[in-house]
Amino acid sequence: MKNLKKFIVLILSLTFVFSLFIVQIGLCAEEEPIKVGFAARALDHRVFEIYRDTIKELAEKDGYEFVTTDAEMDPAKQMADIENMLTMGVNAFIVQTSNEAQLVETVRKINDAGKVVVMLDSDTAAGQRIFIGIDSRQMGVLSAEYVIGKLNGKGKVIIISGEPGNYWGINFVLGYYDVINKNPGIEVLTQQAADWNTLKALKVVQNLLLVHPDVDAFLCSNDQMGIGAIEALKNAGYQPGEVMVTGADGVIAAVELMKQGWFTMTVDKMPHMEAQTAYETLITIAKGGRVPCTYGSNGARIGVQPQVIDMSTLEATGFEGY
Repeated sequence: MKNLKKFIVLILSLTFVFSLFIVQIGLCAEEEPIKVGFAARALDHRVFEIYRDTIKELAEKDGYEFVTTDAEMDPAKQMADIENMLTMGVNAFIVQTSNEAQLVETVRKINDAGKVVVMLDSDTAAGQRIFIGIDSRQMGVLSAEYVIGKLNGKGKVIIISGEPGNYWGINFVLGYYDVINKNPGIEVLTQQAADWNTLKALKVVQNLLLVHPDVDAFLCSNDQMGIGAIEALKNAGYQPGEVMVTGADGVIAAVELMKQGWFTMTVDKMPHMEAQTAYETLITIAKGGRVPCTYGSNGARIGVQPQVIDMSTLEATGFEGY
C-alpha cells in the first residue's frame, strides 16, 4: 500500500511538471508575434505537400507569418534549415524529422531558445516537444492483420521497409511483427529496405521474385514501394490479385491500382487531420494554453486514428486518394 501511494504521487508529479512545461513555453512565445515554421523532411510526396499546404493555409488565415523548408531527406540539411529559421525569428516550429536520433540536439536548441516545437508525423528521440500524428506501429498492425486474415493465418510474406533508422519505418515494421509473432502459420521469407522509393522497390522486388516466386503477400510500408512491387509483379507475369500488396498513405496511384485489382489495401494517414491537429496544438501552446495528450516514456503525444482503405471502402465512401 505504501509503494502504491508513492507511485500515485510520482504520476501526479509528472503530470504537474508536464502541464507546467506547456504553460511556460507558451508564455515565452507569447511575448512576441507568432511566426510559424514548418521544417519538412521532404516535399517530394503528396502527403508531405498536404502537411505544408494545410499548415500554410491555417497560419495565413490566422494572420501569422509562415516559413517552410525542405530537407530533401538529409538530416544535416534539416538541422541547418531549423537553425536558419531560428535566426529568421521563427518561434513556433512544426518539425517532420528525417532521422529521430540526429535531430535531438536541434530540438534542444529550439528548447534552449524558449521556442515552441511540435513534431509531426515522425518523432525525435528526446527534447521538450509534443508528437502529433498516426502511430505508425498501429498502421503496421492494421496492414498485417488484414493480410493474415485474408490468408486465413497461413502463408508466406515479404516485408518491404522504408529508410533504415527512420522512426516511422522502424515502428511500422514492429507493428507487422506484433501480429506475425502471434500467427505461427505465417512465414516471413525476408525483409528488405526500399527507402520509400518506387524505383528502388521495383528493383528489390524483381530480384526477390526470382528467389521467392511463391510469395503470397508483400507488406510494403508506403504506397510508393507498393507501386514498385506491383510493377515488378507485372513484369514477372503475375496477374492482379495473385499476390497481395499493401501500402500506406492512400495516394491516387495506389487507389487506381486497387480498382484494377493489383493493390490489396492501404492505410490512410489522415494527413489533413494530422496537420490541422499539429497547427492547432502549436498555436494553443504558443498562446500559453494547455492541450490534452498522453504522456509516456518517449514524451507527450496526441494521436490521430488511421483508417484501412480497401475496395469496400472505396465503394462505400468514394475515396479517390491524395
